[in-house]
Amino acid sequence: IEAVWDHQAWRECTWLGHPVNRYPADLHVYQEILSELRPSLVVLAADDDGLGGRALFVASVCDQLGVGRVVAVGTSEPSRRPGHPRATHLAGSPDDLAVADQVAALAPDTPDALVFLGLGHVTRVVGAFERYAPLVPVGGYVVVENTVVNGRPVVSGFGPGPHEAVVTILGRHP
Repeated sequence: IEAVWDHQAWRECTWLGHPVNRYPADLHVYQEILSELRPSLVVLAADDDGLGGRALFVASVCDQLGVGRVVAVGTSEPSRRPGHPRATHLAGSPDDLAVADQVAALAPDTPDALVFLGLGHVTRVVGAFERYAPLVPVGGYVVVENTVVNGRPVVSGFGPGPHEAVVTILGRHP
């Protein structure tokens, strides 16, 4: 993990020419989860430059499966993200209640979402989890990305982040 992180090759990973900012093996696992669950909605919450490329990747997988819509929510300008008929792009902080309400309005009445949280600080990840978890059915997934930071084993000075958020979430929702 340290070698992959130190090399930063994941920063060069693209989907159809658009940056995704994720290691290719992560994307492979994402498509496996999509194939298994076939959710009607996939929520991608992040603030990095790869959000649009990941939304395009997920929408492309949904095309192949013949099911699903994507909502990509982050602070970057939606007009700068690549478009796709299955993708809706929202601007705003994913952990903000008003933004989460916009996402929930796009969700089906019966929880059927798959959620990827690519946020940094522990409070943002926990806040986003609390807002989006109700969209996920029992047996579904909320994937918390980047749990390797804050010395697990990389970027020891990151501060409380995704790993600490998972610990907090599991303490609240065993």
